Amino acid sequence: MKENEFDSLIQRMRDTPLPDCSGALENNVLRRIRVAADEASISLFDWALALIPRPGFVATAFILTIAVSSSITIYSNKSRPDMGQSEMVASRALGFDVFQSNDFFDLNNK
Repeated sequence: MKENEFDSLIQRMRDTPLPDCSGALENNVLRRIRVAADEASISLFDWALALIPRPGFVATAFILTIAVSSSITIYSNKSRPDMGQSEMVASRALGFDVFQSNDFFDLNNK
């Protein structure tokens, strides 16, 4: 496109009159401002509830998580020996049963 044609096209666009605004423009703008103000005044609690699409689903997932974690904890505690038994096994493995002998501590016995 030549420069003269482009300039004439721009000039025609400038000369074209702007369309009239609708009669309800002021009402539409005020309504939009009111809606935006209502959206901005939503509390943090309402915002958090809006994130949860189905509270029943979230409650079920929470209960299922609690049940699974508690059953895993109970199962792992049952499969582990109690502390007294594990201490005895450790003391035997390290040779601490030497100190349980009475002859070792009896200094009067020669």
